Amino acid sequence: MMLPETLETFVASSPSPWHVVEQISALSQKAGAATLNEKTSWSIEPSSFYIIRRGCSCILIKTPSKRIEKVKIVAAHTDSPALKVKPYPLAIKEGHALLQLEPYGVPILSSWIGRDLRLSGMILRSGKQELVDLNHAAFIPHIAFHLDRTVNDAGHQVLKHDHLFAMGKEHAFLNDPSITFKDLFLVSDEKAEKLKDCDLIAGPRLDNLACLYAAFAAFIGQKTNDADLLAFVAWNHEEIGSQSAEGALSPFLSDTLERISFGFKLDRAKFLELKASTTLISCDVAHGYHPNYPEKHDLKHTPKLGSGVVIKTNPNMRYSQTANLTGLFVRKLQEAQIPYSYFSLKNDMQSGSTVGPLISSQMGIETIDIGIPLLGMHSIRELVSGSDVQALEKSLSAFLS
Repeated sequence: MMLPETLETFVASSPSPWHVVEQISALSQKAGAATLNEKTSWSIEPSSFYIIRRGCSCILIKTPSKRIEKVKIVAAHTDSPALKVKPYPLAIKEGHALLQLEPYGVPILSSWIGRDLRLSGMILRSGKQELVDLNHAAFIPHIAFHLDRTVNDAGHQVLKHDHLFAMGKEHAFLNDPSITFKDLFLVSDEKAEKLKDCDLIAGPRLDNLACLYAAFAAFIGQKTNDADLLAFVAWNHEEIGSQSAEGALSPFLSDTLERISFGFKLDRAKFLELKASTTLISCDVAHGYHPNYPEKHDLKHTPKLGSGVVIKTNPNMRYSQTANLTGLFVRKLQEAQIPYSYFSLKNDMQSGSTVGPLISSQMGIETIDIGIPLLGMHSIRELVSGSDVQALEKSLSAFLS
């Protein structure tokens, strides 16, 4: 099955992690997936397609037709840096109705200033979940140049506690006592769009929806075979450390695989053998070469936009890289003539990380971290190459097949 959405339309329909998982669920069910409930018993059939949801994370499974000999997993995350609405969201300052916010993850705060903002997420009202998505909901204005004449030299300094109040309509529903839980964010109200007459795509939440989209597209297009269990994992809370019931540090993936193995009549010992034959590719964006800041890069180890798939490396295992899986994946890239390069930061800079090392260390499975180059990471709008997204999808299809 080919995804009906382009990356641009997928991003537009995914303003929050709740909407991401809802979209993945709808497209998977359209492709024939059956939903499994973690709170009930499972009846697992060969040559079947399943989805298991937990909050804003989900796992898709395609079972083999005969037996399970290997497990192949592709994974990415659903969340992006944003401004989160506080529990008591409404504030009044000198007669102005304001929405009180706090950073989710590490957004580049100044990039949220002077932008049309969209209120998106989920509320629990009278015990029922409701998705929220309100366009043109809020705006955080810049301080005028005349009131801060250092702004072009010193940069726009955003104080997290003092300056994260948004103006707009007073959303009275936020004070509704029947709403017992809120998970709401202010995100960009702009679309992801290709730049005119070139391959570049500018848009919000490309970290990490660009990789998530490619991984999902690669997985959804796979057919079941005799002996490979195929899985796609969309994790929430990567941007804040993954320490949650639905994050990569949870037992969600391990428990799911074990329950699937029980459906194929494997005992605990056989399941542990199966884990030893499990491989996982973790997909997240990498820093691309920024032509305005060449001094920030190790030029031999910084991929340019349009250069294809990125294999991430770090000597301190901030990115996962196991020998056998890396060798297998590189061979797949070479056979399919997919362009690729290696990423490594300058030696005097501290590396970020992603879910790969967390899953690898928790489950003891072979893992490699890959991605595509991106500019403007954690800004409200970022930049990727459309050909890189296609290369990533093609590489993951080759791995899963």
